[in-house]
Amino acid sequence: MKKRFNANIIVFVFFAVFVAVGVFGKCLVGIKDTAKEAVKQVKDGKRGEAVENFISGIDKVTTEDLRYHDLLMDINSVKYLLTNTRIVNKDDSVIARADSGSLVSLIPEMTDSQINAVADKIEGLQNKAQASGADFLYFAAPGKEIYETGPENLKTYALSNYDRFIDTLNGRHICCYDLRQALASSGISERDYFFITDHHWRPTTGLAMTEAICRELDSRYGFPYDSEKLEPESYRIDNYENYFLGSKGKKVGTYFTASGADDFQILLPKFDTRLHEDIPHNNVSRDGDFETITYYYEHFAKNYYGKNPYAAYSGGNFRLQIIRNELGGNGKKVLLVRDSFACVVSPFLSLETDELHIMDIRDFVGYSGDRFSVYDYIDQNDLDLIIVLYSSVKSVDSSDSMYQFDVAF
Repeated sequence: MKKRFNANIIVFVFFAVFVAVGVFGKCLVGIKDTAKEAVKQVKDGKRGEAVENFISGIDKVTTEDLRYHDLLMDINSVKYLLTNTRIVNKDDSVIARADSGSLVSLIPEMTDSQINAVADKIEGLQNKAQASGADFLYFAAPGKEIYETGPENLKTYALSNYDRFIDTLNGRHICCYDLRQALASSGISERDYFFITDHHWRPTTGLAMTEAICRELDSRYGFPYDSEKLEPESYRIDNYENYFLGSKGKKVGTYFTASGADDFQILLPKFDTRLHEDIPHNNVSRDGDFETITYYYEHFAKNYYGKNPYAAYSGGNFRLQIIRNELGGNGKKVLLVRDSFACVVSPFLSLETDELHIMDIRDFVGYSGDRFSVYDYIDQNDLDLIIVLYSSVKSVDSSDSMYQFDVAF
């Protein structure tokens, strides 16, 4: 009987050639040590464990110790795609390819006590805002995993966590708005809410959600805004094809999904703008139009593994960023407590306010300056409105979680 040709051999041969070319120094030592450990485990009768450890060991060597890191990551991603490997453990996280081809993470189940602990912090901030005479509203941004169907053996609690969280906020009479409603009525297809290789909203989604935020604030608190400044037709949208490999894509390679890298959009107003930006911890104070203030082009490059174009919006994450609308907004002085989802919201929101104070209180080492108290900041500034924009609740151990409220208050 004629044997069928195994296409995986081609992938293996190319992979082995590039590994051989790239090996030097400690890389060679790493491969040798990994192989020796695998042989020892086989002798000890631990064949299954030996295979798993050998593969993970080689992956570590090829992604960390070789000169051709980017090329090898891409080759490895083709191997995953051809062998229909849909779940990868990388850097203490789990990345999976959903049925749609989009990349998602494993979201663990949160207990009632964990959710209530987050709600306590939000309620405390609401009470502080109201005591200071400011209005308050929490905007809950649903995570990407809510909209995706992953492999059958990937159990995720994204939707149940989110539903229970919203129910808890409503049950405790915390002023909140579920942005799922706004996404559903935005006219944007579910597939286009988020990047394929990243967990963030696309810039066009950010613009639509800014309009939804302003509309809800106006409905509740009389927040006048110019809706024309938040319409897609008011912007020149420059599309850069295959330009952005998101944080999930960087972990598994460009071709883990057949879609490859994401397109990326830069939105430029067709109307006049003049803004002033202060970043106190970085000693930044500057004037300019929307493009000058909003886009940090040092992050904007087609360098899949070396750059993060998403950070071109707003410059990424700062402890505190203050934007004043020099052409006059709606007379409101607003504090936005945010996570990275707001990178594609705060620039557009700044066009509707007089002053937008943007505060990121998450626990990231790379931030300039120490974390500081949101409560103290409220006391020191005469604010009209305090809003929070956070993506859906994650693991209690995540630095991207609402649990960072603990240390900021």
